[in-house]
Amino acid sequence: MAPNRRRANAKDPLATTSAQMTRVMQAQTEAICQMNGNARGVVTNLIVPLNPQYVRLSKFCRNYPPFLCGSVDPLEAEEWLQKLERIFSVMRCDDVLKVDFSTYMLEYDVKHWRNNAKGSLATQGAPITWEEFKEVFLEKYFPHNVHIQKETKFLQLRQEEMTVVEFVAKFENLARFSHYLKDNPQDDWKAIKFEEGLKPELKSSISILELRDYPTLLNKCRIAEKKCKQ
Repeated sequence: MAPNRRRANAKDPLATTSAQMTRVMQAQTEAICQMNGNARGVVTNLIVPLNPQYVRLSKFCRNYPPFLCGSVDPLEAEEWLQKLERIFSVMRCDDVLKVDFSTYMLEYDVKHWRNNAKGSLATQGAPITWEEFKEVFLEKYFPHNVHIQKETKFLQLRQEEMTVVEFVAKFENLARFSHYLKDNPQDDWKAIKFEEGLKPELKSSISILELRDYPTLLNKCRIAEKKCKQ
């Protein structure tokens, strides 16, 4: 992965879109001028409608979506998808726009994958759904064996020398890879797993409380840690 190269080579999507919109407006203006027989290209009181495709793309680019290019790290690929989905949620994009905008943000080696993947998915003229795109994308750039490795790290996670805040951040980062948590999002199992990984001095004072509400457990752990340091 070469982040510096990406900054140097990747075009500003908003600037590119603005230039495209300008060209479209100029072409539309010239066409109308010719229809009106105006050789000098002077148009009075004329409102040229913008191409809706460029308007939507411009709005999307104002959210500063990340490019994905070059040799892709699995976690970077997953994070890229998550960032785009947050933008899609705000813009209320349908599946067609999600796929179009996502493929627009792919560069270099990933761009070649995009062309091949779209060709294999677009069968019988049916549009590619967002779930289909994500499935094929993650299969390529976040393979199952990487997911298993992350889930194993989560199951083996221990606080050791981390502070409670650091342990919470690490726990939350790896928890998303747990198949069990996805199927059982209730707080009780999450609280049990977190408590299990605490360092012995904290665990001894927390376990007697038998807390099964995850946010309450985290708060009690912070308080207990603070008392231990006093």
